[in-house]
Amino acid sequence: MLNLIWAIVVGFFVGLLARFLLPGNDKMGFILTTICGVVGGVVGTYIAPYIPFLPGGTIGSLIASTIGAIIILVVLRIVRR
Repeated sequence: MLNLIWAIVVGFFVGLLARFLLPGNDKMGFILTTICGVVGGVVGTYIAPYIPFLPGGTIGSLIASTIGAIIILVVLRIVRR
């Protein structure tokens, strides 16, 4: 149960970081930002082995999750048009 809460908290901060790095007029609230970050973490887990310059450990996971969340934001922008 604690892992799920931790994933939601980290997902929220990853979603905020992704929205900060990819500015724009996103009408997203707290919940959608958190979902974007959590899903970005899942996407980042799958794309991490294909990024050769990614460091290992926690920093690498955070970078991969942020890249995944940015990908999710770009997809959401394309779908919302």
